[in-house]
Amino acid sequence: MEYGDIYYDFAKLNHGLIISHELIKNDFYSVERRPEEINFTFLRKNSLVDCENFFRGFIIENKFDYKKV
Repeated sequence: MEYGDIYYDFAKLNHGLIISHELIKNDFYSVERRPEEINFTFLRKNSLVDCENFFRGFIIENKFDYKKV
């Protein structure tokens, strides 16, 4: 019997590579609210950007659909 969803696991990993909760916790982000939209910016660690690129390549090379991640 199989359990879980590999794309859920991939998405959780990818989220951790995009959003550094350490930087968010230390207020390295901004939010701008307007009537029709909300814009936000946040810092990213270069090492996590590199890991995200590697992870994307891994997903594609192993024939998974990156759009589902």
